[in-house]
Amino acid sequence: MLSPTFGGILLKYFSWHHIFSALFLLGIILFFMVFFGMKESAPKNNKFSQKKIFEGYKAVLSDRMFLVYSFVAGFALSAMFAYITGSSFVFTKIFELSEQQFGILFGINAFGFVVCANISARLVQKINPEKILALSLLMNLVAMSILLIDSFLELNFWFFEISLFISLSMLGFIAPNTTTLAMARFKEHSGTASALLGFVQFALAGFVSFIVGAIKENTPLILALVMSGCVILANALYFGLKKQ
Repeated sequence: MLSPTFGGILLKYFSWHHIFSALFLLGIILFFMVFFGMKESAPKNNKFSQKKIFEGYKAVLSDRMFLVYSFVAGFALSAMFAYITGSSFVFTKIFELSEQQFGILFGINAFGFVVCANISARLVQKINPEKILALSLLMNLVAMSILLIDSFLELNFWFFEISLFISLSMLGFIAPNTTTLAMARFKEHSGTASALLGFVQFALAGFVSFIVGAIKENTPLILALVMSGCVILANALYFGLKKQ
């Protein structure tokens, strides 16, 4: 989430071509870090069993609450990816911010996510993660409602940004707690559960990003509608299916 901040700095001093040069350089650095810095973690006598893999997927997919947590996390993450995809056009073309201003604002929003994720790590030692998740989902819904009203009535840029900041910050509580609650259900099949959790999250987020990206000219209202829809679905899934 910090990438637009650094991208804005690059664009200030270099052309857009240098962004791809920076990505290439980062790829080379990551390759050497993985190749020389990471050791093999799998036991040498570990034998591959296709039957066990299918059994693991069957066990995980048959768990109702695991699927609820996965899709709640997926829709919450989709709201963030909608923001990542559409915010550059909205902030630079509609609100007329420069690339550097947008990068700073994007960094501030990312900072809120990071701070709340760290607060969540401390709160979860004293408070049940279910309670943290429920409250953060409701607060996210309230923030999205304000964002939607502001976008519809075209009230004020700062109302838009503050409600967006609160919504993204709440994801710092939602993302780690949905992951914790989902993974806690499977200690034996933790690898399979983690794979499915990641697949659901990024499949939904990728689909929503595609929808936002396919819209040629985003507006604050369109971005707010997509993000609100994702947050509403996350709340409906959690409070509806969990109760059942």
